[in-house]
Amino acid sequence: MHNILNRAAFKTFQMRVTLPIAAAAFLSLFISACSSTKQSHTPIGQQSTVAHSIEKKNPPRKIAIGDRIEIFVKEDSSFNDIYSVRESGDIIIPKVGRIKVAGLSVFEAEAAIKANLEPEQLQIATVIVDRLQNRSLTAAGQSSIIVYLTGKVKSPGQHTIPVAANTSLGLYEALLIGGGTTKFADIQKIHALRNGKDGLKSKIRMNVREINQGRAADIKARSGDIIVVPERTFGF
Repeated sequence: MHNILNRAAFKTFQMRVTLPIAAAAFLSLFISACSSTKQSHTPIGQQSTVAHSIEKKNPPRKIAIGDRIEIFVKEDSSFNDIYSVRESGDIIIPKVGRIKVAGLSVFEAEAAIKANLEPEQLQIATVIVDRLQNRSLTAAGQSSIIVYLTGKVKSPGQHTIPVAANTSLGLYEALLIGGGTTKFADIQKIHALRNGKDGLKSKIRMNVREINQGRAADIKARSGDIIVVPERTFGF
């Protein structure tokens, strides 16, 4: 009988000790869970501030001369096209004219084009701009320029040529990188067309023979230059 009473007393004592300990442990876990939940949910206002801070540290690259941008206008597909950013920093849209986009982000360009379309061309214009050609290349410290080859060349059309940092690219050098001339080319009449004021192109003579002989410097190429190689004429 005495042993039974002792066992009952021990169990009562054990429960009195165990229950407060368990309750304390549960309360500790509950507080920890609440604290974790509170930290994982940042208020919306603070989230906006954090996003703005990240964007400020890593701003999107601005549109540059030589880039190509695709424009989509929901309300009128006649404006939908791919436009090259000219050396003057603008694009020319038919029925609209020149719109300055160099130095703008894609979203700023959308706003600028929208402002030029409304309300003269469209009552409401929904504009989407996408950059297709980036002057920056994946290789560190490099950029690229766009030149166009036409006439008696082996590879006519647009050529994007990488240029290392702190260096320049010559027109003749660009022609050679683009594939060079055919056997029917008149190398004495090779020239380049370059964008000038008011959309007019200036003609730049390239004396390839003197460049080859080291008596003339290769003319520095600019993005958007058109290198023209005429056909050699034969007298009979």
